[in-house]
Amino acid sequence: MIVNKNVFRYIEYELFRYPKYLKELEKNIKNLNENFSDKDNLVNTNFDLEHTNKCKQNSYFTLNKLENMERIVTAVNFFLEGATELQREFFKLYYMNKVTNKYEICDRLHISESTFFRTKRHIVRSIGIELGIFDNT
Repeated sequence: MIVNKNVFRYIEYELFRYPKYLKELEKNIKNLNENFSDKDNLVNTNFDLEHTNKCKQNSYFTLNKLENMERIVTAVNFFLEGATELQREFFKLYYMNKVTNKYEICDRLHISESTFFRTKRHIVRSIGIELGIFDNT
């Protein structure tokens, strides 16, 4: 399967943001739990219409952003559950710890350069399939 470079880069961009997405989702879930458990945070019905519309736009944007983060995190977690030890270690080094020097990763994992690129391509394709960007053919 030939992958468009821009699509490949988009998926890699999302993979590099995976650690940030995990933290943001955790923080937002914690905030939601605190807000819903606090009975003093009742909605004031005297807001003007402009403020209400801005809040709706912000919450819509935030909701879409959170949904995208959750989609990426779910796809990555699903991939990691079925990944080999090499793929998990590669993911941890390259995307989580941001060790982007291919020679350093090859040295740490005791793999060749071609295995480095093959593993990276496999991870991106698998996540792309999980996200529905690629067909599973």
